[in-house]
Amino acid sequence: MLIFGHKLIKSDEFIFFQKDFDKEKINCFSFDEKKLLLAKTLNIKCAIYVKNINEAILCNALNIEFIISDDKKLSKKLSKIAQFYLFDTKTLFLANDLNAIKTVIKCKSDGLLLKNFIIDFKEFE
Repeated sequence: MLIFGHKLIKSDEFIFFQKDFDKEKINCFSFDEKKLLLAKTLNIKCAIYVKNINEAILCNALNIEFIISDDKKLSKKLSKIAQFYLFDTKTLFLANDLNAIKTVIKCKSDGLLLKNFIIDFKEFE
């Protein structure tokens, strides 16, 4: 299980996308086709917040590094689809604290991303 945001676990930094991409960090934003295409053109690492299966499948087809969801039902569906289709994209459950590890296990997501680990985090739309 991947865990992003615990002080003992070193990992790449995540940043909430605002106006410009940060080439040194993993840029987080809600699914947006224009931003996705620009990010892929610029070879930017991304973590995309998705609201449905279609968005997740498109992210995988674009070789996006991470798919983010904070919805338990959607996360469970995503992990099944990702396993069946052998996604290269990792599925992350977005949560406030480490107590969500139980949810990540139940959903069979690839990992946990803590909100406070995302630099300049604002709620996803």
